[in-house]
Amino acid sequence: MHFKKAADACNVSQSALSTAIIELEKQLGTTIFERNNKQVLITSNGQLILDKAKKVKFELDELLQLSQANKPLFINPMTIGVIPTIGPYLLPKVLPEVRRQQPNFKLKIIEEQSQVLVDMVRSGDIDAAILALPFPIEGLMHFDFWQEDFYWVSHKDECPSQLKEITSEELDIDKLSYKKLFNEPHKSYVANYDSRNKYDVIYSSNHSGQWQLWQYQRATGEHSQLTYRGGYSGRIIGQYLYYSKFTVDGLWRKKLTEPNEELIIKDFSRINWLNWHVINNKLYFYREATGIWQFDINTDTEQLLMAKPDNWIHQYTVSPDQQHIFWVRFKPVEGDIYQYTF
Repeated sequence: MHFKKAADACNVSQSALSTAIIELEKQLGTTIFERNNKQVLITSNGQLILDKAKKVKFELDELLQLSQANKPLFINPMTIGVIPTIGPYLLPKVLPEVRRQQPNFKLKIIEEQSQVLVDMVRSGDIDAAILALPFPIEGLMHFDFWQEDFYWVSHKDECPSQLKEITSEELDIDKLSYKKLFNEPHKSYVANYDSRNKYDVIYSSNHSGQWQLWQYQRATGEHSQLTYRGGYSGRIIGQYLYYSKFTVDGLWRKKLTEPNEELIIKDFSRINWLNWHVINNKLYFYREATGIWQFDINTDTEQLLMAKPDNWIHQYTVSPDQQHIFWVRFKPVEGDIYQYTF
């Protein structure tokens, strides 16, 4: 929680925001925030007030929408979020047509990762988001408006002629062919290999009602639950399971044989949900606003490897020899102008 960022978002000074909050606390007769020199925390009563304030804001927004119901379409400004892997390809096709048909429509576009955008939709910070499905969006309205085809090429002996399509779960990377791993509806999503046994799979599933991590043993076909307090993306290293969670930031560690878990990186952003790596007991992750970090599993120490580059969109990989980092940089769509003589 950061008062300066909140003040900037409200277009007021930090002192003005602090004064307004203190006055609100006096009027309500309760403390909303606990403050010290290092951090600002919300109290239990403050959380109740915040939840109620969000509901009031939503209802006021609905009231405003009702008052605008008989007015022309696109009269109100709108903010839409889009993920970096879609924006550069979709927006250049869509925005010129929107501008042509609705020249007075005020549209703001922000670019962020899927989890950040979903959270912003839930909190009312943006009106809608464009994501790549499937993605956990329980409780939100959604519709599909674009589908992109991928093609799998294999030897004719590995692919029956009557097969028209396959799913990602049916691909056997080891044999470069397809094979369905799960015959039951386990609702698997994020999957990683077990570093001790490349044939076993660590996957997340919400079929129990909450995102947890499971292990699938390909040799026996057995599924065993690894986490009970939340788990979304995980890797087994030695006798420990390292994992992130779906709803909160942080990287946890627990022994496979014990239920107790340990938070080892508190500010491990959920942006890392699929994009963190472990090579030879070195864990690589992205820390917001600073860059790519290395965490030494043996010593529990960390160091900044690469400062955040300009136009960074959170997609990167570390070379197997741990000597190079490859990352994706966002650039505006460009085109060349040619001359044709006739």
